[in-house]
Amino acid sequence: MKVETNTSTSKEVSLKMSPRIRAPKWFHKIGRFLKEVRLELKKVIWPNKKELVSYTSIVIVSVLVVAVFIGAIDSLFAFLLRLFIGGR
Repeated sequence: MKVETNTSTSKEVSLKMSPRIRAPKWFHKIGRFLKEVRLELKKVIWPNKKELVSYTSIVIVSVLVVAVFIGAIDSLFAFLLRLFIGGR
């Protein structure tokens, strides 16, 4: 490796390789990504227990309502199909 100095001459510099094995580049990228994730998670405003129970209840009730609606539509279509086809 050549290192240029302020003078007009160039010096040869020998670099000694470290005895330890260097990690691949993608390994460093993963480490940096995980550090950034940890920093972002520190910025999150986490819900307290009361909010968590409330939000969970809303999700469960919503899922049940949608499931009943889809089940009713499916039963209606099955009934109408049986009428047109003439099945039992």
